[in-house]
Parts: sequence; structure tokens; C-alpha cells
Amino acid sequence: FALLFCDIMGAALVMALMETLLPVASPLLGIAGSVAMLQTMAWSEERTRRTRLEQLDQVRLQFTDMLVHDLRKRMSSLLIALSLVEKRNGVDRTDGELLATLRASAERTLLEINNLLDIRRIEQRSLSITPAPISLAQTLRENIDEHSSASRLAGVRFVLADVPDAEIIADADILSRIFTNLLWNAIQHAPQDTDILINASVHDHLAEIGIANRGIPIPADRQKHMFEPYQSGSQPTSMGLGLSFCRLAAEAHGGSIVAQSPDPATGAGALFTLRLPVSTAQHALR
Repeated sequence: FALLFCDIMGAALVMALMETLLPVASPLLGIAGSVAMLQTMAWSEERTRRTRLEQLDQVRLQFTDMLVHDLRKRMSSLLIALSLVEKRNGVDRTDGELLATLRASAERTLLEINNLLDIRRIEQRSLSITPAPISLAQTLRENIDEHSSASRLAGVRFVLADVPDAEIIADADILSRIFTNLLWNAIQHAPQDTDILINASVHDHLAEIGIANRGIPIPADRQKHMFEPYQSGSQPTSMGLGLSFCRLAAEAHGGSIVAQSPDPATGAGALFTLRLPVSTAQHALR
């Protein structure tokens, strides 16, 4: 009888609790179910949105690659045509200066196009770099000679200090592009009738190449962004991709690049220092 009484009381208690709790719990359960359903729908919509954005980004990148390759082809054709015109007899001084200006603009544009392509390749680890021992002095002189016309048009002078007889480990083509970007950068920001100072030294397995101009110092708040794409030491978006390419290419070689502004030696402009590994065999001889 006692056990039966307990069962009856337990059943009654459960029923009482159900009658009391169900009216309260049902709305809560419904709300919880609705929240879970909404969260699932939101997650699904977010996943769909991200998928669409990724698809759009992929299409954009493909379009950009096609456009850039087409622009590079057209700019290369323009440079070939300029070379043919320059080789003709009878080009007077005025026409020669005009052709030199056109060539400088075309070469700078082609440089930026190549920078865009190679930055993508470096970031995707698809840029082929073939490091080999290269004469530092010879490479510097060749690049300075190649851009002497552009410096004359800008009214500035390249001044190359004594360069040590050192061999650095780098891809010759990529290294030349690094120097080209740094020289163009110096030309762009150097006032007329000033010198662009270029020097090199070797310390602790690294060659240090410095290129300095005497322009307006770079504001401190912009210096930390100057190696980012489309940033400049003076005005945003005026630099393009040159310094960003230099940094990525230097790091891909196991080196680095830093900027100081103003240049500690002159108190003006900026000093860009490129550091690259020196040939191990040559360093052992030192």
C-alpha cells in the first residue's frame, strides 16, 4: 500500500509540474528553436555570400591579369617603335628630346605593369627566382647608365661612390628591376639640379646598397606605409607599386630594404638601403 501511494503521489506531482511548466516552457522552446533556425539560415546566407565574393574576386583577378598582360604587350610594342624612330637619321634636337621623354614615360609605365605582375607572382609563390653570384659594381653601373637619360630629363645627377669588388647572390633580372625602381623613385622625388647619391658596402655577409635623394623628407606617419602598394612618402597613390615590389623581391632573396627620412648624412630627402646576401665563397676569402 505504501509503494502504491508513493507511485500515485509521484504521478500526481509530475502531472502538476507538467501543467505548470509546459505553458512556460513551450514558448521558450519555440523561441530557442526559432533562434537556432535563424542562425542556421544566417550561416547559410553568409556562406553563400562569401562564395559569391570569392567567385567575383577570382573573376576580377583573371580580368586584371588579362588586362595587364595586354598592356605590357602594347607598351613593349611602343618601345620597339620608339627605338626604330630613334635610329633614323635626321632627328633634330627637339624631336630627340621629345622621343627621350616618350621613352622615359613608356619605360616607367612598363615598369609599373611588370611590378604588378611580379607582386602577384611573389605573393602566390609562382615567381621563378634563380639566384647566382653577380658583380655588384657592374650591375649598379649598368643600371645607372641605363637611366642616365631619365635623370638628365629630370635635371638631376647620379653620383656613384666607390663600390667594393663584391659578388652578391641574386637573380640578375629581378635585381636590375629592384635597382630600376629605386632609381626611378629617387629621380621622381629629387629636386632639380641636385645629386642622387649611390654607395655600397659589405658588412657581416650582407651587401648594403644605399640610394639617397635630397628632396622633401617623408612625414613620419607615412613612413610605415611607404612599402605598401599604392603608397608614397609624399602623397598616397603617387608611388604605385615600386617600393612594394622592392621589399617583396628583397625578402624573396633573403635580404631586406629599409628607408630613413631624412637621410642622416644630409638632413634632407630619404635614404633607401637595400641589403642582399654576399657570395659565401667570396666572404670566406675576406
